[in-house]
Amino acid sequence: MAKFIKRLKKSIGTVENALIIGTAFGYLDQLPDHFNTVFVHNKNNNIRKKNLVRIDSFDDIEISNSIHVVFFDLDYLPHIDKITGVLTRQRPYLIVEGNEVVERSNVECLYKAGYRAIEKLGMFHIWKMIK
Repeated sequence: MAKFIKRLKKSIGTVENALIIGTAFGYLDQLPDHFNTVFVHNKNNNIRKKNLVRIDSFDDIEISNSIHVVFFDLDYLPHIDKITGVLTRQRPYLIVEGNEVVERSNVECLYKAGYRAIEKLGMFHIWKMIK
């Protein structure tokens, strides 16, 4: 098991379904093996897995009612406000690329939804709804 997966499972435990906006920091090929269903929205994806569901538009992201963790690449950060519906209704963990917490001005929608950065783990940091 990769170091990335070990850190992730130690921090958030075992969860069933994931939503990936981007490439999961280059670990997209490993994640379908550790979740029941993985929903993916990115520009180009050549990975074929049985439990991988491609989402073409941000409008289709609310396709599932059981998202437990969301992976968000920094390249897609300008679009983070498009997933606030999922974040407020389903309250998943949010895993953002990079160790440094994103500046508040770039993610004000997360603060308004009650999310705060709770842990920095080197290659990513974790946000959780605390309200």
